Amino acid sequence: PGLSMVCCMFVCHMWKAGGLFDEVGNENFNCNEFTNFDDYGLTFFDVNATQDRPEICKMADPNNPLCQLMGEYTLLLENWNTIIPHAHMAETCPSEAPDYQRPPNC
Repeated sequence: PGLSMVCCMFVCHMWKAGGLFDEVGNENFNCNEFTNFDDYGLTFFDVNATQDRPEICKMADPNNPLCQLMGEYTLLLENWNTIIPHAHMAETCPSEAPDYQRPPNC
């Protein structure tokens, strides 16, 4: 019993429960519309994280500005920590194949 969720939806619900959206209003966020980009793009992260990476991160993947400890491929999160939380975000953004392009206002 309970909700079935994909990872980005789960993260959004955890952040809502933790009060991260209180300033804008929890009722103004629809976690069902969130994508991975919405989760890692929100300005909830330490802005110094890329400069203060632990040595183990630098050793494991020296070219990744974040911290990736394992995996054959490097996952680069473009536009990380760049979206200021706002009401109804991601609710009207297109997400159609093959390009999945988002307009700048999404």
